[in-house]
Amino acid sequence: MSKYLVGPFTVSKPTSPEDLKLIQYVFDSSLGERELYSLRPETWLDDNVLSTISDAMTLVRRKMEDSVNWYLPIVFAATADDPSKCISFAKKDRIKEIYMSDLLCCEKAFVPVFDNERRHFFLFVLQLKKQVVEIWDSLAASCQSDWVDGRLHNLLVSLDTLFQDDIDQYYQKVSSFTDFRVERPSNVPQQQNGHDCGVCYQVYASTRRSDKS
Repeated sequence: MSKYLVGPFTVSKPTSPEDLKLIQYVFDSSLGERELYSLRPETWLDDNVLSTISDAMTLVRRKMEDSVNWYLPIVFAATADDPSKCISFAKKDRIKEIYMSDLLCCEKAFVPVFDNERRHFFLFVLQLKKQVVEIWDSLAASCQSDWVDGRLHNLLVSLDTLFQDDIDQYYQKVSSFTDFRVERPSNVPQQQNGHDCGVCYQVYASTRRSDKS
């Protein structure tokens, strides 16, 4: 029987190029001492650790047959200072194919964002069925800013381009992601210090991923 090497695993069936790329990235040795050091208490969680969490949850969810959530890497929103740059990056690195399933099957899209002004991680959560974008921020009192609004707009413009064919097919009443209503939920758990925003992101994404509301 033939054997295939997939990251650190040996399997009996070949793996699709998309799965292989994701597995190799998740188990890549670049998650080294610096990143692991950031797992200590009272330490800023390294962004590579957060991206690895997104990759791991993506790998699990894409195997499920029912509606799924998307967990996008930090770099996606980081390139959204310019929609054309974000679109170019997403196409070049096949972000849609690797991290996003069929648009019709998606319940929520979790998009981690690093706010340069506040040096702080937070989440854009796209509720695809409700056509709502929620801003989940563990420091909500400081979330109102032109930077946040501008980054969200650019991100939605980028998604419009990447999913234009799907939008035309599935969303007759809403012509684009930019038409989604923006909400800031008041019940998002808040961090009690200045360094746990990365931990809050991980908790938000992992504990609420089965929420169908």
